[in-house]
Amino acid sequence: MLNVKNITVSKENSINSSRRFTFYYPSDSSIRALIVYIHGGGLLCGNAKDLPELHKEKLTDEGYAILAIDYPLAPQAKIDDILEDIIDSINNCFERTELRSDLPLFVWGRSAGAYLALLTSASDKLHLKLNGIISYYGYGFLCDSWYDTPSPYYVNLPIVEEASTKIHDKEIVYRGDIANYFSTYIYARQTGKWKDLIYEGRDKYFFLLYTLRAVDSLPAPLFAAHSTVTQMFHIANSSPYVINIIRINSLPLYLNMTSTGILMNLRQLNFLIRLLHLYLIIFKYN
Repeated sequence: MLNVKNITVSKENSINSSRRFTFYYPSDSSIRALIVYIHGGGLLCGNAKDLPELHKEKLTDEGYAILAIDYPLAPQAKIDDILEDIIDSINNCFERTELRSDLPLFVWGRSAGAYLALLTSASDKLHLKLNGIISYYGYGFLCDSWYDTPSPYYVNLPIVEEASTKIHDKEIVYRGDIANYFSTYIYARQTGKWKDLIYEGRDKYFFLLYTLRAVDSLPAPLFAAHSTVTQMFHIANSSPYVINIIRINSLPLYLNMTSTGILMNLRQLNFLIRLLHLYLIIFKYN
């Protein structure tokens, strides 16, 4: 049976911006590991409750606890503040969940959440040892210019005017529902202004600090999954992304190029679970 606990941590100097966590855990006391989950949404929308029921149920049934975290959204918060917030959430994940700090720890992200998972994993500010990184259609090298050129997919949708977005809102929010915040992401992709909305500064430092281009290695094995069907995400970035990871990372990697869409089906999810089990056996004896 799946148990759910909502956790709230107040943030100072912000309106409607409490840091919220959703903790999913098995009904019995036997927990194999903790997975910190980071949601997607282009850093401009989304919330921690977007994890599909299939994933929550299967993973907790297998003994994995999941701490789904929120983070401050752009453009009111920029990438440096977003990363700082996520790193703090991960560094304090065992305290928030009241779990043993010696449990294996995995970081898992989807799309922009996977981008954040990769960046936080590579950060020297992360004080906890990671046992694995899970990237669902994430991007790390930003090497095909999707971030600053209009998207052919999104420009075919009804045009979103800047006035219809959340760009000029003053308050920092930690949860942006799709109905009210997704228009900001569509605007960013239609205009090619995604990077401009999440980052202020010189391009040199963006690529140096907020991509994996200057990263020599990742601290743990990486599971990377991408889709060959959906045009909503950055498919062209997946190939060079994986080539670079293989070159810089000597740890195990599994790449799944699926033609079934952006979410893993049951068969693929079961494979991921078996891989997590294998990692835990390896960690036990190393």
